[in-house]
This record gives sequence, C-alpha cells and structure tokens, in this order.
Amino acid sequence: MRNSSVHHQFKKFIITSFLSFALGLYFVPVNAVFAQGNAIRKESKIGNAKETYESILSSKWLQEKKDLGKHLAGFEKKSHEYILKLLDDKNYWNRLSGIESAEIESSPDIRKKIFSLYESDHMTRSATQDLITKQFINYERRFLNLLKNTNDEKKRKDLTLLIPMQIPNLTMMQMEEDLNSKNIGIRKVAFQALSLRIKSHPNPEGLDSRLRSYIKDPAMKSTVYKHIQKNGTKNDLDIFLSVLEDPKSEFADNTTALRALKKWGSVEQETKVYQRILSQKPVDEKLAYIAIQIFPDTRSDKIQTQLCQLSKTSSSQDLRLESALALIPYNDKRNIPCFERIAEETLEPSRAPNIVDAAAVVLTFGIAGFHKAKIERNRRSNFETKQSRIKSHLIHLLKE
Repeated sequence: MRNSSVHHQFKKFIITSFLSFALGLYFVPVNAVFAQGNAIRKESKIGNAKETYESILSSKWLQEKKDLGKHLAGFEKKSHEYILKLLDDKNYWNRLSGIESAEIESSPDIRKKIFSLYESDHMTRSATQDLITKQFINYERRFLNLLKNTNDEKKRKDLTLLIPMQIPNLTMMQMEEDLNSKNIGIRKVAFQALSLRIKSHPNPEGLDSRLRSYIKDPAMKSTVYKHIQKNGTKNDLDIFLSVLEDPKSEFADNTTALRALKKWGSVEQETKVYQRILSQKPVDEKLAYIAIQIFPDTRSDKIQTQLCQLSKTSSSQDLRLESALALIPYNDKRNIPCFERIAEETLEPSRAPNIVDAAAVVLTFGIAGFHKAKIERNRRSNFETKQSRIKSHLIHLLKE
C-alpha cells in the first residue's frame, strides 16, 4: 500500500510540475520542486525508519529533509528513536526535519525534547514555537511549569506567544492568577496575553470589562489604554479626548490617544487636536513628530503655518524634515522659505535626543554593533530620499 501511494504521489508531482512550467504558473520555487521530487523518489525506495533517517542525513536540500521527516513519522513508534536523533543532531536542518516528524508522530520523550529545543535552540525557535502552539494541550503543563518559575518580564512575554488564540482552561486559570500578582511585570504580561486573545474568549464582554477595570491601577493605565484603542469602539473616543486634553498625560498615553482619534474621530476633531499640538508654547516636539505621522492628510491654514515654523526653527532635524515633507501636499509658493533650510542640510551624526522614532528604536534595540553600520546607512538613505523629494518640490515651486 505504501509503494502504491508513493507511486501515485510521484505521478501527481510529475503532472503538476509539467503543467506549472508549461503554463508559466510558478506556484512552487524551482528548488523546492526538485527537492520535493527527490523526496518522493527516495520515499518510493525506502522500506523502513532507519533507511529514511539515513536518507535525511545524506540529503542536501532542506525541503527534502522536511518531506522525508514527514515520511519518517509514517513508521509510527518505529520512528521514535530516529526522531530523537534528528532533534539532537548538530545540523539544524536535520533538527528541523525532526520537528516535521514530531508534528505527526510523538511521545513524551519527543515532546520533552521539543520543549527543550524551544528553550535553548534559537535556530529552530520559530519551528518549535509553531509546533507547540498547534499542539499546545500536549505541552501545557511544561509551559505552565516554566512560566511559574520565570519572573523576567521579557521571558514571560516570549513564553505567552506559545498560547493559542483559544486559551485552554489551565492556562486561563494561570493568567487570571497572574492578573492579581503584586509583580507589575507579571500583571502586564498576563493582561497583554488576554487582550490579544479576547475575541476568541467564550465571554469577550466579561473579559473586556475586567481588563478595563485595571485603568484604576496607575502602573497598568497605559496598558489599558492600548487595549481599549485596539479592541474598543467609537464610543470610547471620549476617553482618549480626555487624555489629550490633560496636560499631565504621559507621552505614551498621548500617542495611544492620537491613534484612537485617527481611528474614530471626525476630520474636525483631528484638525482641532493637531492644531493644538503644533501651536503649543513651547511645542512638545516628540508629540508633534508623532502627530505629523498619524495625520498626514489633515490640513488647515493654521496647521500649514505651524509646520512651516517647525521646519525652520525646530531643534530636531527629524522634526524639521517631517514638517517640510508634510507641507508638500499644500503645493503653495508661500512655503518656499519653509523648505530652504532643510534642503541645504546634511545629515546630523545623531538624532536629537527628544525625538522618538519608534521604527528606529525597534530596529536598534538589542542589535549587535556590527548591525549599527547598516542601520546608519539606512538612516542616511532615508534622509537623502526625503530631502530629495523636498528639493524637487522646491524647484517646482520656484519655476511656477
């Protein structure tokens, strides 16, 4: 039966590949096509688990190794010792092949090894994470034991990525317990895990109400605002308008409120808030920078005037650049003086410390020194591209 099935697979592969090439429908990368073909041919000649394991070791193609890994699982319990060998192999392609096998055929020892790889092997982390999430119920107790023994907030957050969208009962009980922890990091991680999965919860309204109640907790307030902005409705807009009107609101909360305003506010409300941010004395440059990013299509004479002022006088080159870019759609000759300074500038060696570029923060956080040169090249390229747009528009205005 196995040889007949493999023969059928091979015939199907040949026909599909021929049609794909003949019609120009390149649904599968060429390397993957050949690897799949090789795997099918090898499968037709393999009669036991040991031979399959040896074929995996000798294969030069990752996709072929993965396909043979699935084939290995077909030998059921006879495959277990070879799956464990693959998961222990020094070659991470072979470990990936073992993970493919473990998704189909498993045992307590195999599951223990998979979880161990998840903890220690960054080369296969994505594959083991996917497998554990798909079969979470089989790994839940190991997950909970590790979570309970981990106090580091980042490690706990990484661990909660394993939880499927529909949270099993034992894990839900642990999340509920963590919400009441005295440790703020543990509370935040549990909150974020539940917020992310709220739509799959059996009682989303009840969970939402509970999560919102943490707004009374000063240490959780910013996290609750983010939850409401992501999962709330237009009826929540007043919460965020109040945040924006409060001069004591923190920068992170104002940023979340601006996103909520963009999501639910009217043009009139956007214009009013945008104008107020740009015209503050002194201007909050961090908030002005964020507002320019969030409201690129919100325009008025007052906004135009304030953007022009910022493009000429801001202490931050980032803000001068973005203010000038935001003026281009006005296509107004009165903006010529607003473009002249930034059009002649060279890239400053470092960003002004009071401007937060979220993208740059994400890209640079924790990256080794040898990546910094690449990031700096990207920053220079980004500056020069934007400055080129400004110069072209300035030339256009001067010709009119």
